[in-house]
Amino acid sequence: MYKLAHYLSKLIVKLLYRINANGISGIPEEGAAVIAPNHVSYIDALLILAISKRPARFVMWYKIYENKFLNWFFKRAGIIPIASPKESMKHFRAAFDEIEKALSNGELVVFFPEGAITYDGNLQEIKGGIEHVIKKNPVPVIPVGLTGVYGSYFSRSKRKPLLDKWLRKLDVKVGEPIHPSELSRSKVYDSLRKLTSN
Repeated sequence: MYKLAHYLSKLIVKLLYRINANGISGIPEEGAAVIAPNHVSYIDALLILAISKRPARFVMWYKIYENKFLNWFFKRAGIIPIASPKESMKHFRAAFDEIEKALSNGELVVFFPEGAITYDGNLQEIKGGIEHVIKKNPVPVIPVGLTGVYGSYFSRSKRKPLLDKWLRKLDVKVGEPIHPSELSRSKVYDSLRKLTSN
């Protein structure tokens, strides 16, 4: 069911959007890695799925994960719910345990290092979660820049349309992997800033 959910999501996104992808070869075809995209909309995870040659586990805010209409799908898609320590220490610890398990199994994990969707389209501060993940699981981090998504129906832009234009053009740029020994919040920020600068 996990792989089926991956391919269904991929099909839906490709039917709705025109995705220009660069550097896809930067996503390893096997072995564990963390994909770290900037966070500009509610469909960012689906965009990553659309360009990836293999399924990935996504880390998602637990409030969205618990949506009664979507929870059934999220569970079968292997989504990992997470919360901040202030919101729920139980969800916080369980998320990192599940991330560690996935990476130990050689899976891809998509972790949004900003921790929240941007309200203005700009790259936000990188939170400490990405360093925590890599400290416990020294795997490569693959930065991915998403552009053209902000201002769409699924973003937090105040000027978004009622419905997205069919086959809206979106850009997905995969950057150079960051070795775990070189991983830092500033390194991730600089990589994402370069990938999302026009």
